[in-house]
Amino acid sequence: MKPSLILAALLLVSTSALAATKPVPTSCTPKVNATLLQFLHDNSEDSHAQLDNVMVCGTAIADSFKQGASSTGTGAHQVILLNVPTSDGSKVTVEIVSNDSLDGVVTASKGDAVYAYGQGYITSSRDIRKRIHPVAGVHDTHCATNSHMDDGWVVVNGMRYPAQACSRSTRRRRRSH
Repeated sequence: MKPSLILAALLLVSTSALAATKPVPTSCTPKVNATLLQFLHDNSEDSHAQLDNVMVCGTAIADSFKQGASSTGTGAHQVILLNVPTSDGSKVTVEIVSNDSLDGVVTASKGDAVYAYGQGYITSSRDIRKRIHPVAGVHDTHCATNSHMDDGWVVVNGMRYPAQACSRSTRRRRRSH
């Protein structure tokens, strides 16, 4: 086979790689939350802002709760509210929203350690929780469903969701950059 054909084949394979999967951190530190917190700082006035491939960790401040189907009709969701440590020693409230159909039913109890990886967003002023309003959130915590995202996940006290590793049939190919 000609070297130029081999090079072309290798280039094609490398640019159509499957979505990545990030490892779960060994401990919850402000560094884990740095990207989401910087995104929040830069976009706090834009309730439509989103950032792909964001990690967050913290402690559940209440038992998780079920939220009905989304406006897109994608099924029921679970919401976990977290106290998230920041670099200045304070904490902010962030919500994790998982999709029952794509993640499995992800629940947490008050005090549980939670890690999540998915798409970050700024929450709107619409407060569905009455007393607690998170400043940001992470959703799309499942196998990648678009070409911009890595495979997402949620870990509650060491239990990872989705439970099965993402496979070629459950995720889309990443677009090359």
